[in-house]
Amino acid sequence: MPTFYVPRVREQHYDAFHRVLKDDVPQTHAQWRDRQLRQEVQLSSGWESPVKLIEVEIDPDEFARYCDRTNSNYTIETLYRLATEKASAKKND
Repeated sequence: MPTFYVPRVREQHYDAFHRVLKDDVPQTHAQWRDRQLRQEVQLSSGWESPVKLIEVEIDPDEFARYCDRTNSNYTIETLYRLATEKASAKKND
């Protein structure tokens, strides 16, 4: 079963993410959650076998440190990469 890691952003942190990600994310946290749910359905329907989606909580400070450490731009792709790397590191502990 393929496993995909998706960033979970708490509502109280959403404005901070929205300020740095700008056009990469919707205006509100509710729209963010709706978009994630639609993406999860699309992703799940693209595989013959079931897909396991795991949310990984990311906070704004952690994201900023990750971008600085990896010399990455503040993008939605970087946010998803951090979620994947964080989950993979936890799995290997």
